[in-house]
Amino acid sequence: MIISFSGPSGAGKSTIIDQLIKSRIFFGEKIFIKEEDSFITIKLAKQILGENIFSRYKEEWYFKKKYNDILYKLFKYLSLILYPLVVYLEFLMVYFWYEIISKKTILIVDKFIYDHEVNFKTLMGINNSFINWLYNHFPRPYLSFLIDINLANASFKRNKHNISGKITANETFHRSVLNLFLKIAKKQSILLIDNNGDLNDTIKNINQHIMNKKKLLSAKRIAICGLDGAGKTTIANMLEKYSEHLHINCKIVHFIHNNLLYKFLLRLGYYKIDESESDFYKRKREHSARERIKKTPFIMAFLRFFDSYVQYFFYITIYSNKLIIFDRFFYDYTVSFEYLNIKNRSFFNSFIPDIRNKFLLSSSPQTYYRRKPERVKAFFKESHEIYLKVAREQDIRIIDTEKMNSDSSLQEILENIN
Repeated sequence: MIISFSGPSGAGKSTIIDQLIKSRIFFGEKIFIKEEDSFITIKLAKQILGENIFSRYKEEWYFKKKYNDILYKLFKYLSLILYPLVVYLEFLMVYFWYEIISKKTILIVDKFIYDHEVNFKTLMGINNSFINWLYNHFPRPYLSFLIDINLANASFKRNKHNISGKITANETFHRSVLNLFLKIAKKQSILLIDNNGDLNDTIKNINQHIMNKKKLLSAKRIAICGLDGAGKTTIANMLEKYSEHLHINCKIVHFIHNNLLYKFLLRLGYYKIDESESDFYKRKREHSARERIKKTPFIMAFLRFFDSYVQYFFYITIYSNKLIIFDRFFYDYTVSFEYLNIKNRSFFNSFIPDIRNKFLLSSSPQTYYRRKPERVKAFFKESHEIYLKVAREQDIRIIDTEKMNSDSSLQEILENIN
């Protein structure tokens, strides 16, 4: 597997890699480190053409010197075409070896393909559509980090190549480099690591991301339960976005909602899709009261449960290679059936699929009602108590979203995934 570190010169990549290995996060693992700009093809070319022509090549780009002999001009012209391709193909071979053939071996890369894309565009002015397409579609490694540093700390001040007259000693140049790195990080979903503070905090942050990826890959399925208004969809979306930054394929399944029975009734015109908000609230409240008074028959409960069972097996089959986040799960039926006092409801509990990581997002009945006023207050109060009871019976981890913001709630979920 490949763990890459990108960022401008002076951002602290080499120091971070050295400290990361010392932190023993990879204890017992087989690790290799790829030094920056270490390419077999270029080493071979240097043996054939000599170091002198490559030294002149660097001086032209970094110090804006001019060399006009025909051999050098030919070399420079060819390099503008071949250099990006050589870098791309060598990284592709590295990717093929460490991400496909030898996946259990860890390769830590100081300066990944994204760094070279930045150099080509900002330093050498190489910006053609074919090269851009190749680099934009390069397969993502196991994990990739961008070491971010403010211009105030400035990477050009910390840069070991900060030499008078060299383009890398120019503040304007570094501003364009930092901006391009951030643009690429957003496009490629690269994890941004703030290295403006204490180095120990930086290492701790990186270690946490590495551990989180291992846990999420092992989890495979996560169920988030709770009443409407508890924040399930918000947290599910945040977890999906974070998984994307960890390079984990992820799918949110909005369980119970939009089930087959609902879609069928919608087509029959049982539900109105163009009603006003006030009419929607009125209908939902009336339906909620009517449903409880009239007593939902066992057969209707069975159809709802069976409907979701079909969807469950469908999703775990077609998304077997993805992390599935269930927004609601069968436990929500347990609560709903008890609230509706459905007969023989214990029958359904024995058929709930086993899931290791399950969380109940819990808030106060007043908060639920404020966020989702389409239900009566009594519904939230009673259902809230049932949810807490079911959580205790089913060993569901309770996340109190009343006391925590969304970021803290997500962090607690990540800490408790096993």
